[in-house]
Amino acid sequence: MTGLPQGGLDAGTPADGVRLLSSGSRRGYLGPAPIKGHGPHRYVFQLFALGGPLTVGRSNTVPDSAKPRAVLAAAGDVLARGRLDGFYERA
Repeated sequence: MTGLPQGGLDAGTPADGVRLLSSGSRRGYLGPAPIKGHGPHRYVFQLFALGGPLTVGRSNTVPDSAKPRAVLAAAGDVLARGRLDGFYERA
């Protein structure tokens, strides 16, 4: 890939070559939803450009149940990365 098209991070139809991971139980971006009055919550978004196909586990595939930590450990050559930290609070 040389770019990311608009909507390329959509959980239902990610762009070719895009793999969406979440530290929660669901994949893709769900939007901020902290508990009302609970104070600011931190959200961290990371994007990695890899030098080759990503494989995890014995079958050398990326199962939907793979945890982000396991995927990142298997990432190999990371050509570039980006990170955005955001805070959101519901009054």
